[in-house]
Amino acid sequence: MPRGRSLELMNPDSTVAERSFVEPTPVASLALLVAAVVTPQVIVYAAGGANHVHEVVFSALVCCGAAVSMYVAIVWMARLAPRRSGHALVSTYIGRISTLIVACARVMEFTLLAVLGATVAALCCIRMFGIPTFRTGVLLVILLVLALPLLFGVSVPDRLVRVAVLVGFVGLVIVLVTALFSETTEPASSSNSVVLGIDRAKIVRLFFAGFFPSAVTLMFSEQSSASLHHRRVNPTRIGRALAVFGCVVILTLYFTVNMRGTSHPASLPILEVAHAQLGTSWYRLVLVMLAFSCCCLVLGIYDELPRMLRQLAMDDVLPRWFVSVDHKRWRRVTVLVIVLLSAALSAWISTPQAEVNALVFTVAIPVVLLSLALFGRSRTDRKESADHRVRRSASRAAYGFGAFTLVAAVFFLLFVVAYPRPSLIGAIGVGVPSVILLVFRSSSVHMFSQLQAQHVKQGRTLATRVHGVIVVSSLDAPTLRTVTFARSMRLSTLMALTVDYDERRTAQLKKDWARAALPVDLTVLGTPLRATRGHIVDYVHSLRVQHTSDIVVVYLPHLVREGVGSFFTLRRSSSKLVADLRMEPGVVIAEVPYVMGTDDEDFFE
Repeated sequence: MPRGRSLELMNPDSTVAERSFVEPTPVASLALLVAAVVTPQVIVYAAGGANHVHEVVFSALVCCGAAVSMYVAIVWMARLAPRRSGHALVSTYIGRISTLIVACARVMEFTLLAVLGATVAALCCIRMFGIPTFRTGVLLVILLVLALPLLFGVSVPDRLVRVAVLVGFVGLVIVLVTALFSETTEPASSSNSVVLGIDRAKIVRLFFAGFFPSAVTLMFSEQSSASLHHRRVNPTRIGRALAVFGCVVILTLYFTVNMRGTSHPASLPILEVAHAQLGTSWYRLVLVMLAFSCCCLVLGIYDELPRMLRQLAMDDVLPRWFVSVDHKRWRRVTVLVIVLLSAALSAWISTPQAEVNALVFTVAIPVVLLSLALFGRSRTDRKESADHRVRRSASRAAYGFGAFTLVAAVFFLLFVVAYPRPSLIGAIGVGVPSVILLVFRSSSVHMFSQLQAQHVKQGRTLATRVHGVIVVSSLDAPTLRTVTFARSMRLSTLMALTVDYDERRTAQLKKDWARAALPVDLTVLGTPLRATRGHIVDYVHSLRVQHTSDIVVVYLPHLVREGVGSFFTLRRSSSKLVADLRMEPGVVIAEVPYVMGTDDEDFFE
């Protein structure tokens, strides 16, 4: 069956499904490059060393099988739902709570990938400068330095990311080609001891060791920042990149086995091969190239995460204020906080293997939920469609994704048993934000239900009169402007209130008020011994008690500065008074701003 027709059958409401695919971003290629660098070490570490040949071969075969299976699942998912995002499918066929989990897991995936990229860059820097052990401080410095473009709103150009992909790939090619040439001219000696057979106690860890490339492939199979009609990435392009970097993994494992490489957790096999096959200058060049590529990966993810948060807010998963252009800085700060918290969690075990395992656990969560959602979608299409061909295709998809859901659930449980501490990191990274969003959503729903008008005439009774109260402390330019502003409102009554904190200042205020001949009565409250802002609150409250059907407007002068200190208000006590009056029913607070340096004559122009 032609591909376009199968797309049409599986998804009859999408006649242009083929054109809904978009090209993968350069960051996806960088992520697969980092996966090709880290995966051999994860496999060797799980095997207990490169001399455990059968364990390494078994895990490598599992890696290839997982990559093929994940590619088939991505293709099938793209054909079944080419235009819908993963969290939208989960929301429709499972529930809103599952949507929050998938969204938080997706943000956590990219966060852990950024931390892993910074870890590989830190390992390259440590090798370059001869630091004896892995330092978590180097990782944190790299994360903070690379966050500067994010904080200042500087976007990472795609050209730079493409150059980083090319530089990193050339570095890997230099190492592997040199090793191949050395293998051809001088075959490696086999005198070293080789451990045969697979230890059954490690078979579960070996099985999971090669799932990292598949997890990265699934992460970049969907573009969260794309438009509604461009959500799914072209599976063919992803498959090609996966095949290329899969060959890099196999070759790296081959040379590592020949060299009987170490299983030290802070070591990378590709660097061991480079150190053994290249001279000092070329070795340092490869370190610089890989460090540059990993740093560009971190920059690319930093640039992607704010757009992802905005897209999730547009899909009504995150709070709507994340969508606003005015909140760009808050999105960036949120990303930085998430990354630093993830780095702190990763520092708990501070090895690339632990970060990889935490990332695989995080990816497994939406895999289970998404496969279950696609299973539900297939069953719905099979029941509701009147076309026999659509029902038959939906039936095959239901059986396929039903089996995939069971396999993914078993995979998830076994992974938790095999890697409890990385699973705990992933669970904390996904669970805590999910609970926060769930509480926020519950409170928002409760608030909206309370604010919902029960009748169209509710709250439309007009007040009888409007009373104005001006809070003053001295007769200066801001106070005069506030009085002028309040008089222009044509209120029913208007009075000025002051609290007698100081007898001399109060007496001076009375003289200035009488000399200005303002048509507003000045009332003095309290005595210097017991003067508090509570007198004003009590007066407004008594005014409301006497006139229950009226509105009281409290006017406050608000003096601000221009420039760097524009956020600073000189009259800080007014904010406390506002907080006290805000809970008073029937009271409206009006702050009249006075920007220093403005002309009072231009106030109403």
